[in-house]
Amino acid sequence: MSHAWQYPFYDVVVDVMEQYAEDHPDAYFWFDLFTNNQNEVANKDFDWFCSTFRNGIVDIGQVLLVLSPWDDPKPIKRCWCLFEIFNSLEESEVKFSINLPRAEVAELKSGIIKDAGCVIQALSDIQAEKAEAKSESDKEMIFDVIKKSSGGFPYVNKQVKTGLRSWYIDQLKSLIDKEPDHSTLRMNSAIVMKDFGFFDDALYHWEESLRITQKKLGDNHPEVAASFNNMANMYYERGDLDKAMECYNKSLTIRVKAFGEEHKDVADSYNNIAFVLKHRGDVDKALEYTQKSLSIRLKTLGEDHPDVGASYNNLANVYDDKDDYDNALKYHQKALAIRLKRLGENHPDVAASYNNIANAYQMMGNLDKSLDYYGSALAIMQNTLGESHPVVATLLNNIGMLNTQKGDFDKALDYYNRSLTTKLNCFGECHPTVSEAYSNIASLYIEKSDADNAILYSHKSLSIKVKLFGYNHPEVADTLENIGLLQGAKQDFEAALENIKKALEIRTNLFEENHPKVAKSQQMIERMNQALANQKASS
Repeated sequence: MSHAWQYPFYDVVVDVMEQYAEDHPDAYFWFDLFTNNQNEVANKDFDWFCSTFRNGIVDIGQVLLVLSPWDDPKPIKRCWCLFEIFNSLEESEVKFSINLPRAEVAELKSGIIKDAGCVIQALSDIQAEKAEAKSESDKEMIFDVIKKSSGGFPYVNKQVKTGLRSWYIDQLKSLIDKEPDHSTLRMNSAIVMKDFGFFDDALYHWEESLRITQKKLGDNHPEVAASFNNMANMYYERGDLDKAMECYNKSLTIRVKAFGEEHKDVADSYNNIAFVLKHRGDVDKALEYTQKSLSIRLKTLGEDHPDVGASYNNLANVYDDKDDYDNALKYHQKALAIRLKRLGENHPDVAASYNNIANAYQMMGNLDKSLDYYGSALAIMQNTLGESHPVVATLLNNIGMLNTQKGDFDKALDYYNRSLTTKLNCFGECHPTVSEAYSNIASLYIEKSDADNAILYSHKSLSIKVKLFGYNHPEVADTLENIGLLQGAKQDFEAALENIKKALEIRTNLFEENHPKVAKSQQMIERMNQALANQKASS
């Protein structure tokens, strides 16, 4: 049992023992305070402590870490507790688990009901490198051991947060099981589930929350609007823009009717609708809705509120799409300043700002500065949300694209493959972002003049697009044409002609005869026919 000495022993430590013993009645618990003679160990050197901790942990084989309070755990702040955690994580054969006292579960429930963001904030605040000790020399020796290890403090932080994420999800599900009709508990728990990548669980609980709320409060209550908004967020992340827009508009209609135009919830709806418009390519309309949202938030929340920071961020993203990178960078930096001030340096929203600033610098040609910001964003997201999260996949992809641009193809391929693995874990094979990942890898192989692998990954992307969009879709035609070009580069002109003709057939069905893409396909077919004729003549 690893625990902080500041804990009330019975209220905290024994409580966790009793919880564990309910499922493991034959377990034995080891405590250093019962086995250490404090008069003797005071004279031992640091090497003795190192071997004693390590050997004891390995011999016992399991460490149960007692964390309290749930949102500001004391052991992470105490060096000797941190040293126990570190030794547990360093030994692969040792099972490391986390538990909290029952009173903290009740506090977690209260926190979630008030603010779904409290869990992300709690994880963001965990920073093992800020731990303290009564003895400065103890702190220096412990920190030196951790820093010299392969993972260092980032590894310790990541492992503790990974354990906590799983624990939070389990506890939230248990709380919902005990109070299945508590719509706010369901709705806010679903937000946490979404943030941690449990998308199916999140959507299920939002749908249940909506059903409960409509039954209790009617169809036009603000809580119904909140449920529609949250469901729309999920549909948006999954790429179902029509469903997302439908739910966002339902939410907006209810909110305007309930609150009038100048209300923070109405601003949220304008902001979210702008996301969908931007994704659909209607940039001017997206800019209009984003400015509406920002104007309301400035009036109702003040200049340095996190939601104002979000509006600045979204405004910058629209300017990105308009290729106005000076304005984009200006508003991204405004957003970052607010987020650092209000949320701290390890919050996912800060990482999002770093990512966006990196993108702006990349588009402006400052690749080294861009890479620095991408790296900062990735470190925060991996630490707080874990390796298998869509946002982490996006960042890995972005770094891959940047390394491609810098000409470091081997490093780029490594990042692309890591991004692909994460996307497959999150979404499965048939998803737009997985198709995009295959396309990016294909593009990289084109840069490396490896036509065979480029064709292989283009076919993987094509297969997903056909399943998602059907055969007669512009993206399917584009991919077929790209495959044809690659085959032409290999002088496989017959195969190239076959695919380019398929692209032309799709484009003819979709566009007018004088459309530029139809003309492009026709010109390419002429060139491939001529190349095939020359090839046959020379043979």
